[in-house]
Amino acid sequence: MIELSLVIPIFNESERLVENITKIESHVRECSNNYEIILVDDGSRDESWQLIEQLRENNEKIRGIRLSRNFGKEQALSAGLSESQGDFILVMDADLEHPPSIIKEMYQTILNELVDVVEAVKSSRGKESLLYKVFANTFYRSFTKLTKFDMHQASDFKIFNRKVLDAILSCPEYNFFFRGISSWVGFSRKQIEFDVGSRDGDQSKWTMSGLMRLAINAITSFSSAPLHLISLFSIVFGVFSVALGAQTLYRFMNGTAVDGFTTVILLILMLGTFLMAGLGIIGEYLARIYDETKSRPRYIIKDKI
Repeated sequence: MIELSLVIPIFNESERLVENITKIESHVRECSNNYEIILVDDGSRDESWQLIEQLRENNEKIRGIRLSRNFGKEQALSAGLSESQGDFILVMDADLEHPPSIIKEMYQTILNELVDVVEAVKSSRGKESLLYKVFANTFYRSFTKLTKFDMHQASDFKIFNRKVLDAILSCPEYNFFFRGISSWVGFSRKQIEFDVGSRDGDQSKWTMSGLMRLAINAITSFSSAPLHLISLFSIVFGVFSVALGAQTLYRFMNGTAVDGFTTVILLILMLGTFLMAGLGIIGEYLARIYDETKSRPRYIIKDKI
């Protein structure tokens, strides 16, 4: 039986893949000699898969999974978790933003302190643009308030035992959000802070549109609160309409009514904005329902080595 499985999603990482995996493995080897490293190629368009094949030829502890196209990081993680065989499963990124130097501390913690999950949380957000930091902080605060799961400074960098893995894999939803599901399943856990490492000059593979899509998927997958906001807005708008209607009727009966062009335009704009926002929120949830009812697999595996 394998003691430790390391799952790493890969997408267009060819520039430093061999160097980074070698560095990561040197720290994993300090924890155990009985380990496996599962590299999941999420439809890379560069030479990442060829390098994974090369790594496997030189190292029998490397396992490679190649998805048929780019399904997304969350789906790639799901594929790697499903294939892992270890008593403990460690998840991290390949770009060294998750510092491999704390792998040993995480492993020793889960062994010695009898917890089910050890989470590495960011002490700071590192070298990110102001826009990225604002977006990330807004998302995590919103997610925490809406779902009641604390995601402040959360990351995918964590280690957990097989009980937790089985619970995660028992969640069948198509829109898989690892950070949310790994919190939702519960179990005892401990946090270890880390400073975000440098990508050695690489830029994040995430685009702003991709982050927006991930944020929407995450919130709608774990909370129905946005739907309830529509009801709240309708109540507020209803109270405002009653007050404005009473004022208009009073002025009409007193003979002081004036042309209400401005008022009508404002009401139309407010009502239109509310309706479009409400339809947009309902549409997002309908899209989630649509994805789930199709019952398509989260990913398709093209090759394994």
